[in-house]
Amino acid sequence: MRGFYSFRGYNYRRTGTFERLQLVQGGQTIRLTKAMHRSIKKLAIAGAPDFREVSFFILPPELKFDPVKPWRLEVLVERDIPGKGERFASFPLNYTLPARFILERETLPGAAEPVDLDRPLWEVRWQESWPHVLVTGVAILILSGLLVFQDWAVKHRPWIDWFRIGFLIFTLVYIGWTVAAQLSVINVLTFVSSLLTEFHWDFFLLEPLIFVLWGFVALALLFWGRGVFCGWLCPFGALQELINRIAVKVRTPQFSLPFSVNERLWPAKYVIFIGLLALSLGPAETAEKMTEIEPFKTVIALRFVREWPFVVYAILVLAGAAFVNRVFCRYLCPLGAALAIPAKNHMFDWLKRHHQCGTECQVCAKICPVQAIHPDGHIDVHECIYCLECQSLYYDDHQCPPMAEARRRRERRAALAAGETVQMGGAEPAPGDGS
Repeated sequence: MRGFYSFRGYNYRRTGTFERLQLVQGGQTIRLTKAMHRSIKKLAIAGAPDFREVSFFILPPELKFDPVKPWRLEVLVERDIPGKGERFASFPLNYTLPARFILERETLPGAAEPVDLDRPLWEVRWQESWPHVLVTGVAILILSGLLVFQDWAVKHRPWIDWFRIGFLIFTLVYIGWTVAAQLSVINVLTFVSSLLTEFHWDFFLLEPLIFVLWGFVALALLFWGRGVFCGWLCPFGALQELINRIAVKVRTPQFSLPFSVNERLWPAKYVIFIGLLALSLGPAETAEKMTEIEPFKTVIALRFVREWPFVVYAILVLAGAAFVNRVFCRYLCPLGAALAIPAKNHMFDWLKRHHQCGTECQVCAKICPVQAIHPDGHIDVHECIYCLECQSLYYDDHQCPPMAEARRRRERRAALAAGETVQMGGAEPAPGDGS
């Protein structure tokens, strides 16, 4: 639909029924409900027209709707005319499925088995996506192994840095641009809405990679906090960090805000998330428009092939990341805010600190890419992206002052022990001396 009259209406979120749409087949009239509805942002088809509203409805088998038989879609329109009250009109659209699309449960060309028209759509999607699910699952297992054995991994600082760069590239190119599995605050709002209305697992299973990633994010929130997703598995976050790394290499000036200012800018993303959550309880159109504060769709899903205002906004955000690392993640990202809210209750506290951190030393706070370390030395789990940079420094006996001092003490003790051995060796009689 391109016009300004919403075919979905505005009361379906409250009543659960789309009062402006209905299907008619024979003597049966089917009212479309929210449980059947799947919202679609844009048709991912080359040359597809741009509609203001696109919806997808799945009719349950118990309705006995037969897509092979003729049917019609009716759009019900109401209008309040001054002095005459409300007037109603119905606009029918008759449809019959073309014969070339009708299969008598025969074997498709090139198919090994007959087409099972009774299989749930989500099962078909998982069967089609299993190679991508496998690759993503292996990547998640590798990342999990790194997190479990992080104390060993961070002691090899050059290796962990190259591993991180490689994983960020994989996240951007494969998870983002190849399979379009960028998680979004829209997923969170949809989940909350489903809990308030009617929850259906099959709806969430329709996107296998999104389901797998959210499953891992749930476990990561329980074990380590929100930083695992934001720091390793978010394609847009990976793009920001890679841009910043390139900017640092070419000596682009980097801006670091005073911690007092930085701390006061953090709440902005929480305000944005709460605002979107409130809007999602009203008309869907408003909430969907406001979620465009996330440039994920423009940059990752559509790869900048979009109307110019969205492209300009995305480019400005990415340009800002060249000067302030992960600027969007730190101050504007509603998804990061949504994940940070439960992050305080994670099980493992494996980010180690020396007792000198924050009192005698501020080195970690200065190298933290998102300024998540407070002046008193503690790490803010709501802002940490779990990049492990501070943990690599924790074991570095040349850059970490406490570790460097411990190394110097060991070297002095070793030197003294070696000197005493030399002196004792010089005082002993030489072999064969008859005196």
